[in-house]
Amino acid sequence: MLRFVSEQLNPHVAEWEAAEQFPSHEVFRKLGELGLLGLKYDPAYGGRGWTSLIRW
Repeated sequence: MLRFVSEQLNPHVAEWEAAEQFPSHEVFRKLGELGLLGLKYDPAYGGRGWTSLIRW
């Protein structure tokens, strides 16, 4: 996750802020490909069941 953020998100933050736009469809698609969505949900419902790793 840190690698994704540092390589795929951080380099574009200033550009997105200036444009007042965020490419959410692209970013969330990539997060999904990496298996980083639905982490808090039970695997029976399509999640990863990683609730113990997530701090709310």
